[in-house]
Amino acid sequence: LTIVTGAKAQRVIIENKRATGVEYKVGNKLEVATTRKDVILSAGPIGSPHLLQLSGIGDKDVLSKAGIELQHDLPGVGQNLQDH
Repeated sequence: LTIVTGAKAQRVIIENKRATGVEYKVGNKLEVATTRKDVILSAGPIGSPHLLQLSGIGDKDVLSKAGIELQHDLPGVGQNLQDH
């Protein structure tokens, strides 16, 4: 387990339809953490769908309009969000 403080996730790295790592920034420096096991995404109710979409997981039409390469068409990502 590696913990990096002050980092901001940019996207989940997907290879062969499998999450293999995370691209993140510390300051202005872009870093990559990879794994052969599991990637755990925990960025909250707004951040998690946002990261999934930036990673190419979401509604194919939304991702296409944003110029993001589709990794997995999952139309429910980012839908029905409510401010409580």
